[in-house]
Amino acid sequence: SRPFLRKMSAAVSGPTNNVDHIVFPPKARKEDHSVFFGECDISNQSVEDDDIHDSNYRGNNPMTPPLERIDPYFWMRDDTRKRVDVIDHLNAENQYCEKKLEHLSSLRDELYSEMLYHMKETDQTMPYNYGPYKYYSKTEKGLSYPIHCRKITEMGEECVVLDGNEIAKGFEYCDINSIDPSPSHRLLAYSVDNNGYETYRLRVKSLEPATEGTDSSEQYLVDIADTSGAVVWGNDDSTLFYLKMDAEHRPFQLWLHVVGGEDLLLLQEDDGSFWMDVDKTQDQRYLVVSLESPETSEQYVVDLRGLQGGDQHRRHITWPTSQLLLGPEESVVRCLQPRRAGLRYEVEHQEGQFYFLTNQDGARNNKLMRCAASLYFSSSSPRPEVQWEDVRAYDSSEQLEALLPLRGHLALLGRQRGLQQLWVAQVDALTLALSWREVSLPEQAYSLWFGDNREADAEWLRLGYSSPVTPKQVLDYHPASGQLLVRKQQEVPGFDPALYAVRRLLAPSRDGQTLVPISLVSKLGLDPSPRPLLLYGYGSYGVCVDPSFDSKLVSLLDRGVVYAIAHVRGGGDGPPGRGVWYEQQGKYLHKTNTFTDFADCARYLVEEGLTASDRMACVGRSAGGLLVGAVVNMFPGLFKAAVADVPFVDVMNTMSDPSIPLTVTEWEEWGNPNEAQYFHYMLSYSPYDNVKPQDYPALLVTAGLNDPRVAYWEPAKWVARLREMKTNPTSPVLLKTDMSTGHFSASDRYKYIRETAFEYSFILDQILQK
Repeated sequence: SRPFLRKMSAAVSGPTNNVDHIVFPPKARKEDHSVFFGECDISNQSVEDDDIHDSNYRGNNPMTPPLERIDPYFWMRDDTRKRVDVIDHLNAENQYCEKKLEHLSSLRDELYSEMLYHMKETDQTMPYNYGPYKYYSKTEKGLSYPIHCRKITEMGEECVVLDGNEIAKGFEYCDINSIDPSPSHRLLAYSVDNNGYETYRLRVKSLEPATEGTDSSEQYLVDIADTSGAVVWGNDDSTLFYLKMDAEHRPFQLWLHVVGGEDLLLLQEDDGSFWMDVDKTQDQRYLVVSLESPETSEQYVVDLRGLQGGDQHRRHITWPTSQLLLGPEESVVRCLQPRRAGLRYEVEHQEGQFYFLTNQDGARNNKLMRCAASLYFSSSSPRPEVQWEDVRAYDSSEQLEALLPLRGHLALLGRQRGLQQLWVAQVDALTLALSWREVSLPEQAYSLWFGDNREADAEWLRLGYSSPVTPKQVLDYHPASGQLLVRKQQEVPGFDPALYAVRRLLAPSRDGQTLVPISLVSKLGLDPSPRPLLLYGYGSYGVCVDPSFDSKLVSLLDRGVVYAIAHVRGGGDGPPGRGVWYEQQGKYLHKTNTFTDFADCARYLVEEGLTASDRMACVGRSAGGLLVGAVVNMFPGLFKAAVADVPFVDVMNTMSDPSIPLTVTEWEEWGNPNEAQYFHYMLSYSPYDNVKPQDYPALLVTAGLNDPRVAYWEPAKWVARLREMKTNPTSPVLLKTDMSTGHFSASDRYKYIRETAFEYSFILDQILQK
């Protein structure tokens, strides 16, 4: 390819590290590159990278002959992330961004100081019981990462099991994923990613105190590279299970590892639309291996009871050749329900019963079913299909999302009319129709989740709770008595919840039938004139964005900014539930509802006098960045500014190429543009493909060089095209790429706060009256 060229100013050309010379934005070169949609033998990748992946598989019904589109900025794609011209371009963009916003440096420092003030830098989580220990983590002022600890009693001696600051030494990025003590609590398994590409090194270390004469330095009993990060122990300390990923970064292999011994491949999933996961039931008896696409599930259970030592685990855990057959005589592996297109389910176990959250029988928002576990381990072969029975009758006004067994009870998390709800029932093995108690909570808009519940025989249910004005709480709920206790309240220095208010509004959509919820938080005592407002949106994968507390937002609220969340279609938190809000009206050929809902929410806020278009900004991350990108194309003038973090904006190119991580799986989210029924519809909203000559809001776009979910080249190409096409040259379009991280930004908590302060200063500069 031609040498990388860019014009910095009339007097400066080529790469430079002197930001004082940067006057104009980097001008990306244009090179026509053909991208094909449909059946073809031509890879959409750059020629240099053809040996990395096979891009020729185009789905089940590709167009013939294929359609061709020209992409002038395709050259920015570099799967190796090492090409000099690409790195130079990203560095030049970073220098330009810093130069354009250098006038905000004082405001950034001010925001950073405020955010630190509102954060209790030295703190400790609420301990939870697991075996003979109380486990917890703590942070210390000046240290970037948590320190994981345990004690025998609350007043006992502290033992550090894993210090994230030690693990992070020598790395700019450090994400510790699984942290799991072994069944005897003598060993600790954990996984760590040091570049943001979400490829994890799995390690096992001893938690036994060093004896005299032994080396106390870190020694790993297990050290396995290139895993998905998931790790689960077997029935004892001899064995653990982990996952490997394929070339498209899809977890597809289940491996058994004997500590001090060999590795054994147990299962491989060859269908590129299915991802693999591994976990245990709450009572630790069954290993659960999940194979899932966005619309279909298949799960295996492995009965771990009685298995001792690596030899027994290896001998008894063998996969059946057919889901309905028992497999080898001594196998303890069973398929719960062979995959059937459109059937989703997940499993838990309690007292000899398997419980299922499933959409079986058309239960779009899920229902609860069960069957005796013994039915799957009968001696007959081939085994007849096991029938599940309803435990909680399906109610289309309810959405069931998570199940947790504890002593004598079942707890269900879900939602009614879009708002979260908790139900608890006493379990009777002989009675299917359980009596459910609805647990009341004090606020109207909040976020609720299951906390650290590591023991199935616990009497108390550990919960997490937060709202926009309630910092994170740790709650304990006693199902037998209904008692609800606040065990810990997050301390937020300088924050008084009485000074802020939360509201929930319903914005009418343009279809005349749908009301879209909006959650708002603002400071009390503001004058009634239109206020500066920041509107957040996501709206994909059925993900629910429940309002919760973020101490960093206080800096915006105290400056008079209203913060709002638009609960648009495509998410799972709309009043009708996931089945309608997401599956029927928020994906595939109905995806544009997500974008028009967001615009309708923004216009409603303007019409109600809460804000004005010249005082309103929007923000979205990942698929939420797709939302931002589509909206600024479709509705010019609606927002003064927009922030798109790691935005999925190159929809057509990415979704046509199976070599890119997530593509094949997400054909069940967006559709496959290699197929005629989706090509034109997806093309109609893809942000990169719909940039046009018009005014655009001030835009700050971020990327992570090592991001496997939304590759850096998507935002980089989009920014280049926006600069080429937009008609208001004084409105900035800025690209900021973190060269050491991936999709989730900085792992260092102090760096993360600085990144947030950077974005907030950009937003405030645009929407506050000057």
